[in-house]
Amino acid sequence: MGYEKKEDYLQAVGQEIRWRPARRQLTRELSDHIADQEADFLSQGMDPQEAARRAVEEMGDPVEVGQSMNQPHRPKRCFSLPILALCASFAGLVCCGQWMDFYDNKGNQLLGLGVGLVLMGLLWLADLPAALKKLGRWVYGLVILCPLGVWTLFVLWPHHNSGVSSARFGLYLTLFFPLLFAALLLRLRGQGAWAVIAASLAAAWLAMPPIQFPNIGTAAILYGVMLFVLSAAVWNGWMGVKRRWLALPLLWTPGVLFLTAFFTSGLSTARFTYFFHPELDPTGYGYQWNTIRQTLDGLPFFFTSGALSPTQEAYLQSGLSHQSDFSLLTLTAQWGWVVMAVSLGVILLFGALALMRIRKLRSLSARLTAHAVVWTLLFQALLYWLAGFGYSPFYSMLPLPFFSYGPGFQMTDLALLGVLLSAFRMDALWQDIAPPREPFRLPPSLLLPE
Repeated sequence: MGYEKKEDYLQAVGQEIRWRPARRQLTRELSDHIADQEADFLSQGMDPQEAARRAVEEMGDPVEVGQSMNQPHRPKRCFSLPILALCASFAGLVCCGQWMDFYDNKGNQLLGLGVGLVLMGLLWLADLPAALKKLGRWVYGLVILCPLGVWTLFVLWPHHNSGVSSARFGLYLTLFFPLLFAALLLRLRGQGAWAVIAASLAAAWLAMPPIQFPNIGTAAILYGVMLFVLSAAVWNGWMGVKRRWLALPLLWTPGVLFLTAFFTSGLSTARFTYFFHPELDPTGYGYQWNTIRQTLDGLPFFFTSGALSPTQEAYLQSGLSHQSDFSLLTLTAQWGWVVMAVSLGVILLFGALALMRIRKLRSLSARLTAHAVVWTLLFQALLYWLAGFGYSPFYSMLPLPFFSYGPGFQMTDLALLGVLLSAFRMDALWQDIAPPREPFRLPPSLLLPE
């Protein structure tokens, strides 16, 4: 073949691999394979030069080898998700600019959107598998220290003081905790039941900081997302647990007990009382819920001239209609229930497209990472959609799906979207292959004898 030196052979193979990250990784793996083959020949007593030549020769024609590697190792492009999210973002900009007090914050909003787009692009092109691999054992320390750091921000700059922006910065950081949790699961691969217990405790620990803000909605989102990701890891055999039918109920039991204790405690009693009976709190949250429900009562699906009731007319003249948090409600009061339906459709379409792409990923590592991001964005959007129409007791809203009047959440969500796109793009370079899906079967001990 004319390739007696390993370096020349690897260079010839690399010329056929178009994608640079794949070229580096594949030629490195091929080099290791050649070195192993050479060592095997040396152990058989072969001359070193002859062993090196034979090791290269047995790899085959470099052009054919390179072409066979190039075909399955190409970057996977996904444009539907960023286009959908960006359309929602720009629609939010237009709506807030036309109907809300937007222009008081226009500079910060546009800056946040621009920075978010840059972050999304950089993370989209980043080598996510290599970045998570470099974390190594550092991930254990990050899981412990990151919540402590965010907690420190909340203590030093309480929400009600002038340091609210610094505290909110910590809240934005917590939205990356499910991604950190996915990196922890990648490190705990095949470690068995003890790793599942440790991961479930880590999920509860990572979800705690937003409660200090306080933001119960974000804490619920984080904990729910991490339980979903851990359940997916157990179900697909990633954790090395054989009795998954027993592991999954045990995994969800602490969360159910915690939620039960929370919903029955004095901390949430007043909030839920006012949610179901807003007339008991005419000057606080009850006023907002009561206003929302009265505004939506009898609203047509499409707006027609003269169809607004006196209550809806009164809402459009109230102060709430000029707040960005209530922009979905304001648009619905002006245009009808179609706004609510379209906004929910955008959220569900985003989730459907993302989950379809996740099912096509060849690597379980990429699947777990993508699940951590998708469910963070999806749960967040659904919670804000519910809150915007008074269907959630947690007062936490965004004007439109994947759009925030404040630049912080906008930058955070676009950065998370960039991580998701990187997971799709780099799927071919992850080192593990997802196992085939197996149907769930009860263990023989639980089956009745025939």
